[in-house]
Amino acid sequence: MKKKLIVLLIVIAMILVAACGKSGGENAGGNASGNDGGSTENGGTSDSGSTGEDGDVYYTPESGMTIPASKTYAENEDKVYLYYGGGEAEEGLYYMEFYLYPATWDELEKMSDDDYFAAEDNAINVLLFLKALDSKWPKDDLEKWCNWMLGMEPGTLQEHGKHTGSEEGDYTIYYSLATEYPDTVPEDIKPIYDGIIADFTAARSELLISEPLTIDDYISGQVIEFETTDLDGNTVSSKDIFAKNKYTMINIWASWCGPCVQELPELEELNKEFEAKGCGIIGLLTDGTDPTGLADAKEILETAGVTYLNVIDSTGVANMLQVNAVPTSVFVDSEGRIVGTSVVGADLKSYKSVMEGLLGE
Repeated sequence: MKKKLIVLLIVIAMILVAACGKSGGENAGGNASGNDGGSTENGGTSDSGSTGEDGDVYYTPESGMTIPASKTYAENEDKVYLYYGGGEAEEGLYYMEFYLYPATWDELEKMSDDDYFAAEDNAINVLLFLKALDSKWPKDDLEKWCNWMLGMEPGTLQEHGKHTGSEEGDYTIYYSLATEYPDTVPEDIKPIYDGIIADFTAARSELLISEPLTIDDYISGQVIEFETTDLDGNTVSSKDIFAKNKYTMINIWASWCGPCVQELPELEELNKEFEAKGCGIIGLLTDGTDPTGLADAKEILETAGVTYLNVIDSTGVANMLQVNAVPTSVFVDSEGRIVGTSVVGADLKSYKSVMEGLLGE
């Protein structure tokens, strides 16, 4: 696609390769299928249930969150576009978001750059939920993270409720709900925005939380195969790369991703440690097909002193792997079969733990 929609967690290290839920949400703004609920917002647990029949809910499997769909949007899909998605932003932090545009998907795709940017200026993040593990994400730290990643000012997040009973510990659910939008939104679109905001205001109280699916629920045991180029244009084959190592860690990253860039020097040192054990790291650059992204990545890698192989994701490997956050790292054996546990977010300790587990150390 010529232009990418602005999505909050793309900006914060989320990439738009698995933008919506894999069950009923692949069409982003379309109707989502119903799903069994889990524990309620106040920490109570429901045995099962659904917020409605097929088409009546928005459900993002990777976040485990479900809310009723917007009737106003269903009646106005020929005028506006509602993106929704969700997943794991960082370890112990899940999100579900809704982003509203004053034009349809087809219209956005066909717009000139100037018209598209104008549409972006009139788009709003209608609703954002964050499910934060209390032991890892106290509110002050979460607000600092939101400010750094999203530009959200302290006090923007409101507490929605608790989710208890998870093995990891208790979670707090936070939300941010838009009640205003730019004055420049077209007059005929404003009533639609008003209606969708009202729908989400009501839907917020009906949030259901279930166990989120992980990337490994989708990809464990799959074999990764690709042919692409490194950042200098040399042809490379995954079979050749993986055959050299007992295990290879594939670090999926992007040049615009702050956490990805920050961890590169540590990954270089970790690769040296892995090499001594017959293993290694490769980087899979998701924005390398874009000349600007490629140029930026080359400069970033040189500055970080990275010597391990980085290749361009020109064949959609990240999309095939259902990746919706960068950095995400997956581990494969010498035949390219996915093994171990994938790691979402920059987490050197987890990288080492997975590799040591695979090596039986």
